[in-house]
Amino acid sequence: MSDSTVNAHLEGIISDFEDGMRRIELSGGRNPDLASSRRTEISIEVSSKQIDSSPSAGIARFGLKRPEVSLSSRSSPLDSSIPDAPQRRAEPPSPSLSPVEASTRRPDMPVFRQPDGSVPGRAVENNSHPPPAPSAPLPTLSEPRVIPSYSSSAMSEAVVPDAMMPPAAGSLYGEKAGGPVVDFSYVGIDAILEQMRRKAMKQGFELNIMVVGQSGLGKSTLMNTLFKSKVSRKSVLAAAQEKIPKTIEIKSISHDIEEKGVRMKLTVIDTPGFGDQINNENCWQPIMKFINDQYEAYLQEEININRKKRIPDSRVHCCIYFIPPTGHCLRPLDVEFMRRLSKVVNIVPVIAKADTLTLEERDFFKKKIREELRANGIDVYPQKEFDEDAEDRMINEKIREMIPFAVVGSDQEYQVNGRRLLGRKTKWGTIEVENIAHCEFAYLRDLLIRTHMQNIKDITSSIHYEMYRVRRLNENNTVVAHANGIPEHHLAAHEM
Repeated sequence: MSDSTVNAHLEGIISDFEDGMRRIELSGGRNPDLASSRRTEISIEVSSKQIDSSPSAGIARFGLKRPEVSLSSRSSPLDSSIPDAPQRRAEPPSPSLSPVEASTRRPDMPVFRQPDGSVPGRAVENNSHPPPAPSAPLPTLSEPRVIPSYSSSAMSEAVVPDAMMPPAAGSLYGEKAGGPVVDFSYVGIDAILEQMRRKAMKQGFELNIMVVGQSGLGKSTLMNTLFKSKVSRKSVLAAAQEKIPKTIEIKSISHDIEEKGVRMKLTVIDTPGFGDQINNENCWQPIMKFINDQYEAYLQEEININRKKRIPDSRVHCCIYFIPPTGHCLRPLDVEFMRRLSKVVNIVPVIAKADTLTLEERDFFKKKIREELRANGIDVYPQKEFDEDAEDRMINEKIREMIPFAVVGSDQEYQVNGRRLLGRKTKWGTIEVENIAHCEFAYLRDLLIRTHMQNIKDITSSIHYEMYRVRRLNENNTVVAHANGIPEHHLAAHEM
């Protein structure tokens, strides 16, 4: 055989072999897994194209906007980028397959998968096998939300319907979505104030005020003016007992006062006969003894083994000392009394019957009294050493500049310009008690009742009573030590 004949024979064999391989590929040689993976890739690409219009976190953070592209203009590059699936021709079974395999083999059915979030009606088309109509209507989902989803290959976004989202935090507590916003960081510590208020309203309050001064300075009248009721001892006594004895006595009277649901037990302690004797030497001793006796009674109640749940408080919280309106200076009795008692009780000095002084005389007298108090080391209330902070110091400095208060007392009501008020009526006009242009009674009332009442009680309990308590306990320890035969110098060294 010639070379040309051999080459022609070989080319015929090769062409026959290629035709057979082509028939096998077209008849059944396609891998269904590759086809399905191709469809999956097409579906993912379509879904990512459709949600591309939603702004990402970075774009929204910087205030940028994507250019809006219509769906029709977006479909053309998508169709051009994805090639159409080739149409399959109906061919007879390949000769390489047996007749049994050819009869039992099922044709490849296309898989119709609609990607999540894709537009209804836009699915991967197959010309040879159109999708069958659904037998029942598909359930409609609520408006989808776009949340970021992270995969190992790339960072993309996925569409999740509202039905898949967790409920809001408020719904866990049974609240409606449109209800009021609840601050979940609130603990409720400020409710202790309301608890304290309710407890104090149930228990009530106690206030013990002592008035000291010569007879005729208006002590009883001023107490009635302070509380706008007959609270002084002189006001509640019978006519036959109104005469005040000219001896130093200590008499007290208690009242239960209630105002706007607040109950207070008020005790007014009077000292008739103080400074009225010819010889006033040591006339302050009965008053100091009375104050210390109240401390002692409270101390004995505290050190009992089975003490009361609430110890009755009879300690003197405040002492109002009445200075005669001489207009010159303090008397030696006034200086000695305030110097001694300022160490055991809160003293508030006042100028009694200040309407007998002119404004110039009053200002000079007040300035002179402040100088004498500083010269003698008398620390009246509010004490400078007990100021708690800068705010208290600023307020108390203003009060210390007005001490002593020039007051006028009256329990008589008068009609002035259509208003009812407490005052003293003279032929020149009416002196209004609560008018700060006429007297300083309003400042005294605010100090004792409206602004510093609790502070006065706190200083009495934590300062004056504590000093007495320490002294008494030290005295008891000294007595017990001497009874046990311990030398005094050893005890002093142990205390130091």
